[in-house]
Amino acid sequence: MAAKYGLLGTLGAAAIAGVFALTVALVGKGGDEQQHAGSTDSPRTSVSSPSGGDSVPSKVLPTATEDKPSTPSGESGASDQQGSRPMRLVSPSCDKALVIDFDSDRLVKQVVVDDLPPDEAAKLDLIYSGCGAPTMRLGDDQAGGILAKGSPATEGACEAAAQGGGLEEIQWDTDALREQQIIAGAALCVITDEGRVAMAKVVKIGRNGAPDDFAVSSWP
Repeated sequence: MAAKYGLLGTLGAAAIAGVFALTVALVGKGGDEQQHAGSTDSPRTSVSSPSGGDSVPSKVLPTATEDKPSTPSGESGASDQQGSRPMRLVSPSCDKALVIDFDSDRLVKQVVVDDLPPDEAAKLDLIYSGCGAPTMRLGDDQAGGILAKGSPATEGACEAAAQGGGLEEIQWDTDALREQQIIAGAALCVITDEGRVAMAKVVKIGRNGAPDDFAVSSWP
């Protein structure tokens, strides 16, 4: 009788242990499923590094800005200089002269100087005349000089050259022009009757040894 009750006690303990083990397994499985479901609710993203190493957070690129060129400074009159204009001189005829007015839209005209009204004659900056031995001379009320080759092509430099004189009257032949250094790169500078500073830069020397092509600039 005692042996019978001992066997029943052993079987009962084994059954209880089995139920407990099954309960623990079911609870553990439910926790794993809940944890897996929770991980899908808030996915985490990362950017892989090019080398395949640890992931790195994405970077915000800076906004591109436009570079604006700075305004050059220190050049006297550069901001007020008008665009250069071409000017060509041909040999004047014996009865007429080539007259130059840097304030006019038409730089060069061929006229009979003595026939000009006084108010027009007063506006002439340079007069190129003479068919045998041509000369270049200033107008009656203008100041003019020569800006040497290699000098700064600025208003201040040209004004100083004009005030220094030298263009009152020049023989426009090869020897005199070389002596005065009126060569390619040099310039004739004049203060006009309207107060402008005009620069006629020699671009090319003609076959006769005299300059025939100029680039004209003026301030203001």
